[in-house]
Amino acid sequence: MLVKSYAAAVQGISATVVTIEVNCTKGIQFFLVGLPDVAVRESHERIISALQVSGYKFPRNRIVINMAPADIRKEGSSYDLPLAIGILAAAEELDASRLGHYMMMGELSLDGSLKSVKGILPIAIKAREEGFKGFIVPKQNAREAAVVNDLDVYGVSTIKEVIEFIAGRRDLEPTVVNTREEFYARQLQFEAVTSTQSSLAPRAEQLKKNAYRAVTPVLISLVVMIATVLMLFYFTMLYCVNPIVAMNKGLGQYLTFRIPFAVKAECKDEILELKEKIEALVAMLKQNKA
Repeated sequence: MLVKSYAAAVQGISATVVTIEVNCTKGIQFFLVGLPDVAVRESHERIISALQVSGYKFPRNRIVINMAPADIRKEGSSYDLPLAIGILAAAEELDASRLGHYMMMGELSLDGSLKSVKGILPIAIKAREEGFKGFIVPKQNAREAAVVNDLDVYGVSTIKEVIEFIAGRRDLEPTVVNTREEFYARQLQFEAVTSTQSSLAPRAEQLKKNAYRAVTPVLISLVVMIATVLMLFYFTMLYCVNPIVAMNKGLGQYLTFRIPFAVKAECKDEILELKEKIEALVAMLKQNKA
């Protein structure tokens, strides 16, 4: 039996209707044509598992699926749902009389649940333009698609819900989104965030001032400490280190070249006393040589 289900391919910001033609005859082979990518071809295994877990059998027949138009590349796993529904309808396990009224998209998990897909909004716009009665999508995408008016959008969680809905054994409530209310709600939320930020601005400025007041004494103390250390270093070099270096140099010149020992010492402490003793020692050495 030959049946058709409908999906769409997103190209940029627009969508193109994809007609999924499924022909089920005697045999055991499975063919999927129409320029599908790897993810689309792998739908075969996902569909088999999803149907089995949901209580349905995958048809043991020769199945040929054509995704038209064949010159457009079909990408992604979002075609799982229309492919599975088309296969069941072609095998006469599902009434195909209502398939032409609905476009459907969705990725199947192995347990039969539906995962969200990308590009739902342009597909919903295309479904309305083409005159479809409804659009069946995963529940996660329902509100996004329902933004488009004059189109019944049905959010579903499992493939079993879709099968029972197409068969007429289940009623689904369309997802309704009031775009005007959504706009006003978002606007109020934005205004609330803006007012909150405005009220926080003075507090942030006050915190900045408090931080400056707290840091200023620390910086002043650090500057005073550095200045004190530099002064101690200067006076230590002037009155301790430099005289000792000078006396060491003068004593070395006397011992090596017999240059008279003459070192000036401006201090009046142990350094001056050390200088005087060195001079006395040098004078004693001169007398002994004489």
